[in-house]
Amino acid sequence: MIKWLDTTGGPIIILPAVEVENWSGCYSTDSISAKKIIDAEDFLNPNETDYGKACQIEVSIGIINFSNSKAIVLGDEPLWTTFIKNKKTKL
Repeated sequence: MIKWLDTTGGPIIILPAVEVENWSGCYSTDSISAKKIIDAEDFLNPNETDYGKACQIEVSIGIINFSNSKAIVLGDEPLWTTFIKNKKTKL
């Protein structure tokens, strides 16, 4: 059985499992270095949040920089999406 990913309106993000703790989402990117949640003044501002960077992608698929890594962004309101686990890729 295939599991499908869903979103309530934001883009779907694909990033290495080892980088999940470095993704600030809609919180301030300062949250990562402070090791505590810091609310962003504007969570859509790409200079304040990783989510804001992801929302800047206006095509079906794009890549953004975050922390010291990169994330693949499947644009806002993506089509049905799934993934296949692979021991080699560690996603």
